[in-house]
Amino acid sequence: MLKNALLAILLAAAPMLAWALEDVRGWDHGGYGRLVFEWSRPVGYTVTQDGRTLTLRFDAPLTASPATALGNLGDYITGLASSPDNKTVTLTLKAAFTLRHYREKGTVVLDFRRPAAVPPSPAGESVPDKAPLPPVLPNISMLLKATGDDLRATFDWRGKTPAYRVEQGGPQTVTVIFSAPAQVDGHLPKGKDKSLPQGFRTVTSETTGGTLRVTLETSRAIATLNSQADSDGAAVLNIRLAIPPVPEAPKVSPRPAAEADTAAPDASMPESSPPVAPASDTAGGAVALTPTVTSSALTTTLGFPWLEETAAAVFRRAGFIWIVFDRPAQLDLSQLRNAAPEQIATVASQPHPTATILRLKAAPGRSPKLWRRGTAWQVDLRPQDVLAEVDVKVEVEPEALPTPRLQVSLPGLGQRVETFDPAVGDRIWIVPVQGANAGVTRARQFPEVSLPATAQGILVVPAVADLRVVSEAGVIVITAPSGLHLSHQTEE
Repeated sequence: MLKNALLAILLAAAPMLAWALEDVRGWDHGGYGRLVFEWSRPVGYTVTQDGRTLTLRFDAPLTASPATALGNLGDYITGLASSPDNKTVTLTLKAAFTLRHYREKGTVVLDFRRPAAVPPSPAGESVPDKAPLPPVLPNISMLLKATGDDLRATFDWRGKTPAYRVEQGGPQTVTVIFSAPAQVDGHLPKGKDKSLPQGFRTVTSETTGGTLRVTLETSRAIATLNSQADSDGAAVLNIRLAIPPVPEAPKVSPRPAAEADTAAPDASMPESSPPVAPASDTAGGAVALTPTVTSSALTTTLGFPWLEETAAAVFRRAGFIWIVFDRPAQLDLSQLRNAAPEQIATVASQPHPTATILRLKAAPGRSPKLWRRGTAWQVDLRPQDVLAEVDVKVEVEPEALPTPRLQVSLPGLGQRVETFDPAVGDRIWIVPVQGANAGVTRARQFPEVSLPATAQGILVVPAVADLRVVSEAGVIVITAPSGLHLSHQTEE
């Protein structure tokens, strides 16, 4: 008995599972009213009209009430009734309107037009044709997919994809603007929705001014962004999320030191390097490196005992001093973390496959100055503003092909490093250099990119998602597929 009852319920529900009425909409377009039934798949229907009574019967039961759509059609429809099986809808019209109906895929459209009396025209004048009814918006499908930090949105127009452009409205927001109107299949979430693939926060769509705008908000800052067409001609948006922030390492309480005072040499020009432990090789290409710290009344000195030629970059950003080398190392930060808090308040390493990145907070008012001792580097933290002594050369090429570009040159450029700033939440490029105190002495600002002042090396901060930074023949070339807005200027 129970099995038979369950079978009867499933059989009764089968039509509802096969077809679902996803939305019912109604509008008053001035000269006519429109009622739209949007089904999940094409459904058969019949329409009959007897004066002011219109009967609409579907092959599947309605899973949503059309009553909510009639609020905008008060000048056309005055009554509504449904059959017990919810397959038939009877509408009472306000007048004997002219009816036009059709189906496009899963959408059934009914247009009610007022019969208009055409006044006699003067001799020789023609009666203007009636304005055509606006077409039903096509449905496009959108597929969202996430694989780790790589997100993909595919827009299938089920035919020829119209022209479109991609705009980034913020660090975590991107909008795809198609040059034709459409409606996206299904209902897009209005706020945070856990059913979206991980990495997408919200998705909204809007059709206005003959265009379709689809806006996607991501859970983290966008690192790279590009679009392409797949094998079927659908528009594909590829998003790579920025590296997640690295949490600051906990502060370790200093241990009592029994050793004699190891004061640094005079800060104006050190005569000898601070004592350092030599680097040693480890598996994976990285070396084990133990930075050292010594202090005097005015200077805190950090030592980095590299055994091979290594380029360095040092700059301030968002309250942190960044120390970056273009070789990877496994850092032992015990000595730095055991330094007195008035010398180094916070220190943390940031993982990177091809570089060594250290971020620290030093005593207020102290700035970094670099020295080289053979292959080893020494960073002095002094109570004064310190900038690079050798400045970069920036060449602006607004007419370069295929796109305008910036060329940044400095002797001894190392390998560029792309990373994420957890304090600011953005993507940055860092280019270390081998010569001491060579960097950006004065900041440069352009619409799509900025070059902040540094104590050593080059820092590139993008203002657009598609910025590209590459090394070519000893110079750094900065471009963007969307173009750089540059004027004729060459810095000597």
